[in-house]
Amino acid sequence: MGAGHSRDDAGAVSADGKLREADLTLRIRDLIGCELLGAVSTDGYRGENEPLRDSIAIAKTCEGPRIECHFNAAGSPTAQGVEALSLPELKELSQALAQSVAIVTKSPLRGENGWKPQDSGQHSRLAFCVDAKGIILELAFISNPSEMARYLAGEAQIARNIAGVLKRYAS
Repeated sequence: MGAGHSRDDAGAVSADGKLREADLTLRIRDLIGCELLGAVSTDGYRGENEPLRDSIAIAKTCEGPRIECHFNAAGSPTAQGVEALSLPELKELSQALAQSVAIVTKSPLRGENGWKPQDSGQHSRLAFCVDAKGIILELAFISNPSEMARYLAGEAQIARNIAGVLKRYAS
């Protein structure tokens, strides 16, 4: 389980400057880790967020699905939705993860029922998907204040839902 961006890279920032992607992804990664009670490897100790190169190295040593959390950003404050980007062999799990978030935030699923290929849109190659055979889970648009309010209000439930998907996938 990975937290997107790091102490060295804040990632996207909300328009008011109060929310940083790196902080949000670290928090959700730690919440999911707590839900799974140590049954999942993370890309850093609780409260720490490692750079991408370190996350990929750690993910390569792990069994099972490798997921890194992120937040989308757009020029429009109304852009919204949940998506998971991965290689096609992880499409079903990607869709289940995206749906587990959307059910709480009431956000639309982007792409094909929540899944997009890792090379879609502005992406030509996502190192976490290709090198670590992982999933990039875009939880919400940090640039959309109302979507972020729904996300923050449901963050604990989102962590429980993601953990539940991972538990079902593992069994």
